[in-house]
Amino acid sequence: MAMTNDHSISEFIETTDGCRIIRKAPTPSVTKDDILRFRKLCEDNLCGNYRTSWTCPPCCGTMDECMDKINSYRYADILVRDFQGYDIENEKEMEEMMDSFRSECRNIKCKLIKKGADVLALADGPCRYCGENCSVKIDKECPFPDKQLPSVSGYGVDMERYIRSLGESFGFSKDRITLYGIFLFK
Repeated sequence: MAMTNDHSISEFIETTDGCRIIRKAPTPSVTKDDILRFRKLCEDNLCGNYRTSWTCPPCCGTMDECMDKINSYRYADILVRDFQGYDIENEKEMEEMMDSFRSECRNIKCKLIKKGADVLALADGPCRYCGENCSVKIDKECPFPDKQLPSVSGYGVDMERYIRSLGESFGFSKDRITLYGIFLFK
């Protein structure tokens, strides 16, 4: 059963003051230069996730594969969630917040797939569905491909440029973080 254009992630989200949805946005514009720039940052491995997850470079696909995949989708719904009162300097607190957000995005993706949607969901950072035990480390295929949540960086999405292109503000502050989940639909 194919998903109609009338469906959205809004079926699965209750928007609140800290949560909203940008519906039917154009798909992100991604160039080879974008992917090269972000993959260079990934190779520098400041986050420690390079080569440790099927959803991060270089394991998430070649540049052409990622560009072709994004370009095969027609539109995007974007989950925008503001987190206030978090200390951006506190790594443990930030990791817990990001894990919670990725889990929320994964749950939405799974519900969409269950309804027959052909969806690619992207979020910040590594998938982490299997925690530190991603099967890429033992050279085995992912046992949970429907649960994968690829990194926006690995796919070369310049989130600041993308969000601003939609007429939205983008930025970080000491006491407020905004995270984005991109859900691409055919």
